[in-house]
Amino acid sequence: MQANIEKEKKEKEIEVLNKDALLKEAEIKKQRIVNYSAIAGISLMLLLTFFVFRSYRIKQKANKELERFNAEIIHQKNEIEKLSIVASETDNAVMICDSTGKFEWVNPGFTRIFGYSLEEWIAVFGDSIEKCSNNPEINEVINKSINTKSSVTYESLNTAKSGQ
Repeated sequence: MQANIEKEKKEKEIEVLNKDALLKEAEIKKQRIVNYSAIAGISLMLLLTFFVFRSYRIKQKANKELERFNAEIIHQKNEIEKLSIVASETDNAVMICDSTGKFEWVNPGFTRIFGYSLEEWIAVFGDSIEKCSNNPEINEVINKSINTKSSVTYESLNTAKSGQ
């Protein structure tokens, strides 16, 4: 009987130890899941931080490019304002065309010399430099201006409103 009691006691101890081992194993699995989850969370946060930082750097680079571009536009605008003042004050005829050769502006000297306002000139001779020019090399002159991105000067015989 004593042996049976000790046997039952040992079986209960073994059962308790097995339950403790299972609990410890379950706790270790739970701790591993928590650790892996923490590692995954930190990895995701690092990845997110990387993309946010990368996006910030790209945005910063784009902003610098925009600032440079805006500074260039302001510089060009100032240059155009200076040129328009000079063109307005000269006695020579000055026409400004867009990149396709369409007339955009004439100075007062143009109106004095030819007797036409811009609108009248367009109605009589056409809306582009190609249509109104008598210079056979006008296309080459325009292409040179576009390719070199600079002003060009050329001569062309045109009739004023008075017939001269």
